[in-house]
Amino acid sequence: MGGIAKRIESLEQRIRPLEETAAEADRRQFLWRALDAMAHVKRSSIDPEQWRYSVEKLRQQSPSTVATYVCVLRDQEHEDEARAREILEQRAKDERVDLAALEELMDAFAVLASQARAEQHRYGA
Repeated sequence: MGGIAKRIESLEQRIRPLEETAAEADRRQFLWRALDAMAHVKRSSIDPEQWRYSVEKLRQQSPSTVATYVCVLRDQEHEDEARAREILEQRAKDERVDLAALEELMDAFAVLASQARAEQHRYGA
């Protein structure tokens, strides 16, 4: 009888939706925000002045938001990357945010971007 109970429990675990941990939710949210930042940077040439991306506008953002822009700027090899990183370091210091934790999220974005480029290359896009 114990074998059947274990099989049922195993099946139930397979059909339950995966429970997202807080860290996974933070990572997912960070990645979505980084994609928003990417769109913002890419359309800066066509956005109206008040909405246009500017590295100096990052000073008013949270360290997490600045980190999303650093990811994008690094990925695009943008000239503002170094300045954005300086702003990130200062904002993290000012708000006492763990820069190492943000770096982990930034690394997750780099992995995702690398995988996307590999897929793009594989399919010739």
